[in-house]
Amino acid sequence: MNGRVRRRASRGLRAAQGHRGFSLAELLVAIAVLSLIMAALFGALDVSQKAYGRATSAEEAQVAARATLDRLATDLRMVGSFYFGAGNAGFPITAFGSTSISFWGDVNGDGSTTTTAAATATGITLASATGFTQNELVYVGSGAFREVATIASDPSSSTTLTLSAPPAAGTWTALANSYPANSMVRSVEQVTWSYDAAARTLTRTEADSGAVTVMDNVVAFSLAGYDVNGTATTTLSAIDSIGVALTVEDPRGARRTLGVRVQLRSMRVG
Repeated sequence: MNGRVRRRASRGLRAAQGHRGFSLAELLVAIAVLSLIMAALFGALDVSQKAYGRATSAEEAQVAARATLDRLATDLRMVGSFYFGAGNAGFPITAFGSTSISFWGDVNGDGSTTTTAAATATGITLASATGFTQNELVYVGSGAFREVATIASDPSSSTTLTLSAPPAAGTWTALANSYPANSMVRSVEQVTWSYDAAARTLTRTEADSGAVTVMDNVVAFSLAGYDVNGTATTTLSAIDSIGVALTVEDPRGARRTLGVRVQLRSMRVG
């Protein structure tokens, strides 16, 4: 009996010796291989994260540039709105260059109606003066008659506007026509867009809001005027459409260039 027990114990010992663990050298080799695999995986992940970050940053810059371009295009479509063709109004574009433009137009849609306004009057009374600002222009029109004048008084204190000569009016002294009650009245704003290459900023200026930086990190900006035949021109009275090119740079250095050509539709009459 004891012999059997000894034989079984001997066999168990030999079996245990046949299933020995890893040696130190084998463990070191396994750790080294695992380290190489993990380094490769982390390297690939790092490259992927950086690529994703660059793509996201570039996309955000492009979205911001598109929003800025859309806002500028919206303003340009309103050049001369409720101004061009009115009596004693000058040409709506007052300054134009490769990096800036100034113009008159009803860009914010503020409007009202009048009580009566007589010819030779130097003031009009509105149903509401909300949206009207001192030193802006006021457009008043009824039927075939329409004209503009400068708002000389502060509309916040009264609905009666005191008027003065608009730009390029010459010897203007008062309204030239009579306007019945409920004649249309609109505010006309002067808007300037300008690019500062040193600061890399694009700025929009309006009388009632002052200068506002619309976008920064602008590395290039240009405007080009075209006549009705599509020929480039810098003559103000000949400009029928304006091309805009905008290049922005994201924080990682990637650049995006966008462009648009805008028809000055408010200046097409008839």
